[in-house]
Amino acid sequence: MKQICLMIACFLILNNLSAQTDFAGLKVSPQFPKQKNKISFNYDASKTSLSHQKDVDIVVYLMSNNGYKAIEPKLIKKGNTYSGTVILDSNTNCIAFGFSSGEEKDANAGKGYILPVYNSDNKPVAGYYTSVATLYNGFGEYLFGMTNSNTTSLEYLETGLNAYPAMQSDITFLSTYFNTLNGVKKKDAQPLIEQQLQAIAQKPNVTEEEYGFISQWYTRFKLKATADSFTTIRKTKYP
Repeated sequence: MKQICLMIACFLILNNLSAQTDFAGLKVSPQFPKQKNKISFNYDASKTSLSHQKDVDIVVYLMSNNGYKAIEPKLIKKGNTYSGTVILDSNTNCIAFGFSSGEEKDANAGKGYILPVYNSDNKPVAGYYTSVATLYNGFGEYLFGMTNSNTTSLEYLETGLNAYPAMQSDITFLSTYFNTLNGVKKKDAQPLIEQQLQAIAQKPNVTEEEYGFISQWYTRFKLKATADSFTTIRKTKYP
């Protein structure tokens, strides 16, 4: 029964994820943007909160594991519609659009205009889930005025973990995941995180970065003796 409920929950989250790419005022092609490819977009301001504005500024954010690149594309304006193109980098995993006019922003009712970058199977690439979670964790509010939602961020991260189980060993992903989990579930998060830390520690070849990551989290949980033991192992194995 639990497994059936989990499958239903994952389906609902994935369905919501797909729904987020269906925007009233923004159309992007191709349907499945891929790294190193060109995308085209059309923004119809008349269908958005900026319908009363004469001019709209557009910034396209190319998200990656290394941060983001902000691009102001050359625009073609016809009436209330703005068109442009952007070429994705080889490491872009998520695309976000920022629309504004003066101090006023269109953040799609707080949900943002966020698109995955897809792999050859037309599935969101693994890094997408980390980037979109970061946007919901406050970065999207800073960039283009979307609403924070740690709960939604956690849903995306857990969906990504279900789609790419190998990310259990990805420190970049786990850092975002643990911080979000710790913020949403608070005390209930600690045993879940400790279980994952123990799994990392039991790997055949634990890296120096992973030992540091483990120590950091045990320190956060005020388990100084455990944290110090992993710090000692790290210094011994990587003098």
